[in-house]
Amino acid sequence: MLRTTEELEALSKIDPQLEQILKRIGPLPDITQLEPVQIRAAAKLRHRQLPGSAVPDFTSIVTEDITIPTRDQQTIPARVYKPANASSNGSPIILNFHGGGFVLGDIDNDDLVCKNWAQSLGAVVVSVEYRKAPEFKFPYAVHDAWDSLKWAAANASTLGANPSLGFIIAGTSAGANLADVAAHQARDEKLSPPLTGSLLIIPTVIGDPRQLPDKYRSHHLSHLQNEDAPILNSKLGAYFMHHYAPDTESHLYKPFFWPNGHTQMPPTCFLVCGMDPLRDDGLIYEEALKEAGVRTKSYMYPGLPHGFTSMFPQLLAAEKFVKDGIEGLEWLLEEAKTRS
Repeated sequence: MLRTTEELEALSKIDPQLEQILKRIGPLPDITQLEPVQIRAAAKLRHRQLPGSAVPDFTSIVTEDITIPTRDQQTIPARVYKPANASSNGSPIILNFHGGGFVLGDIDNDDLVCKNWAQSLGAVVVSVEYRKAPEFKFPYAVHDAWDSLKWAAANASTLGANPSLGFIIAGTSAGANLADVAAHQARDEKLSPPLTGSLLIIPTVIGDPRQLPDKYRSHHLSHLQNEDAPILNSKLGAYFMHHYAPDTESHLYKPFFWPNGHTQMPPTCFLVCGMDPLRDDGLIYEEALKEAGVRTKSYMYPGLPHGFTSMFPQLLAAEKFVKDGIEGLEWLLEEAKTRS
């Protein structure tokens, strides 16, 4: 059921713990004054950690850097994560796409997350470093995602995976957009083996909310309520879109408007932040999937901004976010069993 205006406003009210942190550290820097190459260089220097007090032990996970071929005779980097002592029956497989507004980020972004998924779920995880703007504008990233998904399906057994145990596509922010577009392509082109689930973390799927059908339009308020939010705000969103330069009428950019609709899409799990301009993309899209008969599950983080776990891992909600991601993947794997 879609939320009321009052309920949506309440979701945008800042989390008290985050409010105290921001009062202490002051405004976050405006990175839109920098070129993408400068932001990427600075990001490489950041220390990354999983939320939680304990330092995780991932010695049971084996990683390998590989390349995946693309349709234009190039290759893109990817990283494979496997349990060192995998089951003789094989493991479920998760294909992951990092976030970064189609402009920033790489496979190091999600390295700890992917290790955590592999260890917690006994899964093979393939994390893909798709090509990014402005060097590679739309639709390069979209094509790389679909090429990677087809490659994963064709090479699952070589990777030690058994897709019948679960074949999940996952992504964060821009990566969730790519994951959802690829999931629609997989359904339309009858990918074999088929996807069994999607994990969409803080997704962008709608584009311009003014194009929504009447029954949804009045429920998309997050782009206004959260236009000045920390981390992702309207100015940074415009910066990303300037560099990505998508065809704003293409369903390859806004999969909510997929021409064939959403019936027979795999079960889908959402993680959505209350103080995120993209919040209502996730909420409205989940409702549309339900109306199409798709099984869904969602988690909401009131008062917290887009991508808060990487910027503020000390928040209590950040540890919950990580645990909920695992729980959501477990739900998708259970759904795979009921569909097999």
